[in-house]
Amino acid sequence: MTPRELKKAMKQQRRELKARVRAQLDANPLIRAQRRRRLIRRVATAVGLLLLLLFVRCDCGEGPAPVPSPPDAGVPRR
Repeated sequence: MTPRELKKAMKQQRRELKARVRAQLDANPLIRAQRRRRLIRRVATAVGLLLLLLFVRCDCGEGPAPVPSPPDAGVPRR
């Protein structure tokens, strides 16, 4: 075998090994549950950040009106 053929064969074996390991991990119920929890946590975090962003950008109004000052009669005090 030439060095190129050896390199190609090793690459193919490496791909097959990775596929087998991935299939074994996907079949493991503990790994699947952990991935599911991670996905749910990521989605919940994204939703929370989106809600927080929406509340920050919310125009909820001007707030309470300022208290008017009492009218001045124009008479100077002594």
